[in-house]
Amino acid sequence: MASAIFDKYPIDIHCGGIDLKFPHHDNEVAQSEAYYNCNNWINYFWHTGHMNIDGLKMSKSLKNFITIKATLENHSAKAIRMMFLIHNWSSMMTYDSDKSLTEASVKVKQFSEFFLNVKANLRNVNLSQSSQKWTAADKELSAQLLQTKKNVYAALADSFNTPKAVQELSTLIGATNTYMTHNSESLKEPLLKQVTAYIEFVLKSFGMPESEEEEKVNME
Repeated sequence: MASAIFDKYPIDIHCGGIDLKFPHHDNEVAQSEAYYNCNNWINYFWHTGHMNIDGLKMSKSLKNFITIKATLENHSAKAIRMMFLIHNWSSMMTYDSDKSLTEASVKVKQFSEFFLNVKANLRNVNLSQSSQKWTAADKELSAQLLQTKKNVYAALADSFNTPKAVQELSTLIGATNTYMTHNSESLKEPLLKQVTAYIEFVLKSFGMPESEEEEKVNME
């Protein structure tokens, strides 16, 4: 089926559940490389962990599956996406709607409240009366932003470690909240906008846009 879609090789990424690693994918590689007379049909295999419900792998045959449509009746799309982001993609996930999605919803709320907090603080900044000369606090936040960018890149380059990336964003949020609390009279608007723009960029890359309009587009 892969060859019916991709007419050239090597294919960069091939995905599947961890249960397909052997013998299914080993056989697929052996047969395809023999057919195409090549020694590198796929560059990378990504084998995802299973989702377990009540201690068993979620599957139609066991009739223990939960649809996304049903989950959306009680939880937001952002919460569902965040639940997967804070879990390692290659590890088994034990699904518990109360615990798993509650934790994810708390994380979504942290980001939402942060963006509202920044907007509120920026509305109160009087640029004409505040000094634009950078203080030690400004430099510290700027350094934190730069370090976060490096850490997020390293996390995603390390087998797409989204839990670590989200954690780094949360750390940056904490540092920015502290900055706004203790420097309310001398906030630097360009600096705060840089921080929020970066966080929004990463979240949007993960399918987590800030605005409801973008969320609706994703759902459609």
